[in-house]
Amino acid sequence: MQPPSIPAARKANCRRPHRSRTSGRGALISAFGPAACVRARARTRSQFKEDTVRWFLLNSEHVGDMASMMWIAMLVGFGVTGMMLYMFTEKNLGQFAVLQAMGATPRLLTTMILVQAAVCAVLGTGIGLGVCAVVGRVAAAEFEYPFRMMWFAALIGGGMVVLVSIVAAAISIRPVFRLQPARVFAGR
Repeated sequence: MQPPSIPAARKANCRRPHRSRTSGRGALISAFGPAACVRARARTRSQFKEDTVRWFLLNSEHVGDMASMMWIAMLVGFGVTGMMLYMFTEKNLGQFAVLQAMGATPRLLTTMILVQAAVCAVLGTGIGLGVCAVVGRVAAAEFEYPFRMMWFAALIGGGMVVLVSIVAAAISIRPVFRLQPARVFAGR
């Protein structure tokens, strides 16, 4: 078997299609090794930052690790928040029955549970983002850890907290809908 020609070897090492153009904007510089193709072009500071973040998100294994940790945190959040709200609702069924016997509508009781879930979500999001920002800044200042809290991370985290809270509230509302004050008072 004959060894491949130099241009063919360069093409094999390059992830992008080889261009014959050797100068000008967007030219590809081919070489052997892991950095087989480098896109050399002039960029502004913000474009360079965007390209760097994009490269890191696409090529780093840490992004997958962080995504796995996020899903585990979501599952724990569903479990803890759902169980806490459900236990609170189950423990206070007597009080909900008294309110219902006094004329509170199921809609009012549902609103009470949803407000409680919303307050927990807002407090949890605020405390979580605050602790994350403080720990990140301390790690960056003291240990030169590269910390950057991007705006969309807080937005996605807040959205996930809202999702967890809605599911937890939906689980907690079920006993209130099936509540019959006479049965609750007879059991005492």
